[in-house]
Amino acid sequence: MSHPDASVYFSEGFSSSVVLLGNAVDPFGLQTETGIVENLTKLLASCDAKERLSDSFLDYVDKITGRFQILVVRESGTFAFCDAIGMVPLYVYEGNGEVSYSSHSQLLAELMVSDKDPLIERIVESPFYLVGRRHLPGYKSPYKNIEMVGANVYYSSALGRRVRIFPRERHVEELRVNQEKNLSEKVGFVSSALKSSAELYVKSREVRVSLSLGQDSRMNLAALHDYRDHFSAYSYCGDSAESAEAEKAHEFALSLGVRHDIIRTDGISEDAREKMRQLLDRNSAFIRKHKDSEVDKLVALSNWFPKNAIELKGEASRSEEQRTASEQE
Repeated sequence: MSHPDASVYFSEGFSSSVVLLGNAVDPFGLQTETGIVENLTKLLASCDAKERLSDSFLDYVDKITGRFQILVVRESGTFAFCDAIGMVPLYVYEGNGEVSYSSHSQLLAELMVSDKDPLIERIVESPFYLVGRRHLPGYKSPYKNIEMVGANVYYSSALGRRVRIFPRERHVEELRVNQEKNLSEKVGFVSSALKSSAELYVKSREVRVSLSLGQDSRMNLAALHDYRDHFSAYSYCGDSAESAEAEKAHEFALSLGVRHDIIRTDGISEDAREKMRQLLDRNSAFIRKHKDSEVDKLVALSNWFPKNAIELKGEASRSEEQRTASEQE
């Protein structure tokens, strides 16, 4: 079951199948989602172990970049994992002999009728929880029998637990080899992978790039420079500081020949703000407090952002408010 607007890719083999939700590319084999799920399905054919995924399968997973979840279905059970840094969350429910997965703990709790964990409620209600970014400890969720799968692991229903996939022994040897390379070789390798990823994205879908004057944004533009006719950038315009930076970013983009839009966050109605806040609350299992400025940005972005387009950002993850708003149940 998935949201009607979700991007879902499916491949079925002789005794197994692979489902990918989200966006992913293989910059080394120059594959997008359809090719990726087909390759993963072929690799499953050589996987004899019933409770674990093979090294050859995991070696290919290491090559995939993006923001995604993958579910492997075999006769022996299911295996589930997300992208390497967990940009899109994945939760697992265990109870009454059932194993279920979802991008949202709240959705699992409602479907499986799972009660809130009183210990987690104490954490959320404590004063220190309001300091900095609000994350629960470890793999915890607000609900009993529901936990986050986490990054760099997969969940095996046959084993009933997570299996760590990074680092593995072969990565120790790869690290030694990479340490022996000079800086020029390392930069060349990273640059090639980054540019290949950029090319795969801009040639296979509509792309928007959030732009500031920071180093991350400049790195994005450098990777996308050869394809500047295939994407556009945007910046937020809210308070005076944001407005000044947005105008400078606009000038910077135009000087590079990149199309650029300024998304204004003023004039957001209280009704629109409240609807977005309710969506955020439910998607974040009611454990976060959302600033009005962040809510206004998401309202403005939802009114402007093209359907089926994807956003490229220069950081490993979005703010929690942006992440939970974009993840559809």
